[in-house]
Amino acid sequence: MTSPRTCLAALTALVVIFMTGCATLGPAPTGPEDFFTVTVNSIPTGASVYEVDASDGSLGQLLGRTPYDLRIGLATRRWSDGRRSFGGGNVSKWGAGVEWSEYRSDKNGWDLLLNVAVAKDGYYASRVTNKCVGTVGYGQRYPPSDTTLTVPLRPVADTSDRAPQQQQQQQQQQTVVIPGGGSSAASSRGMVMVTSAPDNSEIYVDGAFVGNAPANLKLTEGIHIIEVKRTGFKPYKKELRVIGSSELNLRVNLEPE
Repeated sequence: MTSPRTCLAALTALVVIFMTGCATLGPAPTGPEDFFTVTVNSIPTGASVYEVDASDGSLGQLLGRTPYDLRIGLATRRWSDGRRSFGGGNVSKWGAGVEWSEYRSDKNGWDLLLNVAVAKDGYYASRVTNKCVGTVGYGQRYPPSDTTLTVPLRPVADTSDRAPQQQQQQQQQQTVVIPGGGSSAASSRGMVMVTSAPDNSEIYVDGAFVGNAPANLKLTEGIHIIEVKRTGFKPYKKELRVIGSSELNLRVNLEPE
């Protein structure tokens, strides 16, 4: 008959074997280990590619000109047995123009979303927002496959694809041309369509009051500071990069003080 002490010793040995056999998670990566490329092209070619803030659609840094390769770096934490960990927060990304989505339970992973704007003189700027270019997670290809996206640009003179309802809505809004240096040609200005909640909030551009929301602001190319204010609400302030012939919808939801 086996003694209780013998049983306890055997159980302890099994626990030790189990614990030493469990893999431990290594440190977070400090640099990219794998890469994939998103090639952004345009019709016509030679257009500028800008990073876009997905939260409000405003333009960020100039990345390059089409055809342009966005080279995205990835790295994962690893278990002590060498396996990659694709759990939340265990995958790091390097490179502008692509951001993470929220966790997708249907894909058991996270989408990588392209957010860029493509612009060329004489054409309306076109934005690519939250375009999935790959997924990182268990059971997904890692790193994602290289992909190419071609963005057709519409000439400034062409308004055929603008819906009548959109035209009517914009006509009901005041249009404010903001004075500025440089040429006053249409191609050197961009349109920023500002709406607010609550409505009729005050709009300031570069410190000067220009009207109340909703309003269409024709701004010269370059960096502008947009402020939206209303009594009883926290002021909103945003630095925007405006490019010629571009159109940007800026929706501002003011928070009560």
